[in-house]
Amino acid sequence: MKILQLNLNHCEAAHDLLMQTVRELELDLVLIAEPYKHLSPWESDSTSKAVIWSCGKLPFQNAVDNNNAGFVAASVEGIRFYSCYAPPSLSIGDFTDFLDRLIEDAKQYHPVAIAGDFNSWAVDWSSKHTNARGKALLEAFITLDVVLLNSGDTPTYTKDDASSIVDLTFVRSSLAKGNDKWEVLDIYTASDHHTIFWEISSNQNFRRHIKLSNNVGWKVKTFDPELLLIALDSDPINFGCAEEQTEDLMRRVTHACDASMPRKRGMYSRSSVHWWNDHISSLRKECHRKRRISQRGYQRPNSAELVAEYKKARHELNKAIKESKRRCWKELIYEVDKDVWGRPYKVVMTHLKKQQMPSPTCPHLLQKIVTALFPQQRNFDYQLAPSELDDIQEIIKRRDWTKSLILP
Repeated sequence: MKILQLNLNHCEAAHDLLMQTVRELELDLVLIAEPYKHLSPWESDSTSKAVIWSCGKLPFQNAVDNNNAGFVAASVEGIRFYSCYAPPSLSIGDFTDFLDRLIEDAKQYHPVAIAGDFNSWAVDWSSKHTNARGKALLEAFITLDVVLLNSGDTPTYTKDDASSIVDLTFVRSSLAKGNDKWEVLDIYTASDHHTIFWEISSNQNFRRHIKLSNNVGWKVKTFDPELLLIALDSDPINFGCAEEQTEDLMRRVTHACDASMPRKRGMYSRSSVHWWNDHISSLRKECHRKRRISQRGYQRPNSAELVAEYKKARHELNKAIKESKRRCWKELIYEVDKDVWGRPYKVVMTHLKKQQMPSPTCPHLLQKIVTALFPQQRNFDYQLAPSELDDIQEIIKRRDWTKSLILP
């Protein structure tokens, strides 16, 4: 399972580049802190600063727990994932309370993976020293059977000449044995934080007994238990061999789930975002190159010039992204006049399906919709001339005379 971890720092450009990075790396899950804005597939905590996004073919297996402040949790492939964000403004008391709520919830599941920006320092993850928040974090996680995946001394946060390791990844020890990779990627994110990429393998025993579908799931938020019970009781039980009973049970459960909640499918397309092009790709590489040069030459005599070149490259990248998005939007609007049921219609319908917008029930709103879609024509009174009235009377007489000849 491919997972990305990143703090967007409320940056619009970082949000846009993330959309492309997800497609380039073919990710399954993204754990985000401080998002710029929310999309319909994203699930966030009560503060909207911690986000978990299932962006591949692996759906959430149960209802997402997003009622807590500081973390959001969801189960994917039998693993309980936590996306966390603890802002530096939290006092040590509030930070400890956040950890207590996180640990209390994580103790109920096995296995778990906890990742996010904790804004804590500790020598255990190559910080210069251990502060109060780092000590509290280490003491809290002792009660969980988790290990730290962070390796090396590559900083996860860099701004000017300041850097630190504040984005952490903890997983259950059983998952760490199957961990293939954890690294801080050397790609441009437009954020002060660096992208963390890691892979884990799900519990093989769990997958051996339950064959999970990679492309089909259900939207558990709309689950109707009454319909589920009715669907399960509608068919008689098959009393064949064990294999036949298993197949019949899986078929009945699938049918009952279809009856009680709509299906949810992951993102199949791995193509680039609609506004991406080769020019933006080259600008991103150039911006990343100049950023690294400015960071390495921070204490040189020409450091101000290097920083200015990096800011200029960053401005050109952001400008190119906005111009490309604006141009694509104008082209989409222009296509509406050419083909009403073409690509613009499909884009809108896809967005509405993702939003799960309910049908309106307000009579006044329905009246407005019907009036706008089916406008009433004014009554047309046609005034007949006297000669036209005589012609109509003659036609009626001939019609009646014809009927008298045909009917007995």
